[in-house]
Amino acid sequence: SMRGSDPDAAVYYLARMLYAGEDIKFIARRIMICASEDVGNADPQALQVAVAAAQAVERIGMPEAQIILSQAVTYVASAPKSNAACNAIFDALSSVKSVKTTVPPHLQDAHYKGAAQMGHGIGYKYAHDYPNHYVEQQYLPSEIEGSKFYRPTENGYEKVIQELYDYDREMFNKNRSFSQQKNCWRCYKSISSSFSYTALFLVFQVSQMASAASAVGTVSVRSMRGMSFSLARQRTRYPSFSPL
Repeated sequence: SMRGSDPDAAVYYLARMLYAGEDIKFIARRIMICASEDVGNADPQALQVAVAAAQAVERIGMPEAQIILSQAVTYVASAPKSNAACNAIFDALSSVKSVKTTVPPHLQDAHYKGAAQMGHGIGYKYAHDYPNHYVEQQYLPSEIEGSKFYRPTENGYEKVIQELYDYDREMFNKNRSFSQQKNCWRCYKSISSSFSYTALFLVFQVSQMASAASAVGTVSVRSMRGMSFSLARQRTRYPSFSPL
């Protein structure tokens, strides 16, 4: 029921398990697994909520632990869903088992005497020395270069992750020289300043939604969630963006 995004059914089955005397630590364990397996990066906070609930349950015990479990269950059930991280590790493990690979020399440890003579670490590009802390270089072994394991979905925060990845690839591709990259970064910074107007507009929308909520006593959860992810996306992609 949590995987299926039905908080009512999820909390009902939680109540049945509690009534039957199920171990609350076991229940908390299942919530943590679901938060990572079925929600994943679509809402990274789901795992934090689940872990916090598991710790609180151990410290508090019953009967109050049922309230904590209810909060965690309803949060995970209501969160946007993605199993992309789960599929990524399964696909990567399958590749490890089936293909013998060698770590690229520039990624191999160079912190010992004689490493340079073996070619280890030579040619490594330190990402933080480049604009936006990103530079293209080979990371996967040559035998599986180009393989794709993590495929973000369009749900929740994973949409932001995909947009950031696409932006980095576009701005820092192999056909651009380092000087061109610096020019692109200056353009990026100048463009980002214009998003202060977007910030004011988004804040205005939030205030309008809050006013409507106080008037009618409710507000769309999906609308608020969408607004939250819009704010997060703007702030993440454009460092100078500040909604406050």
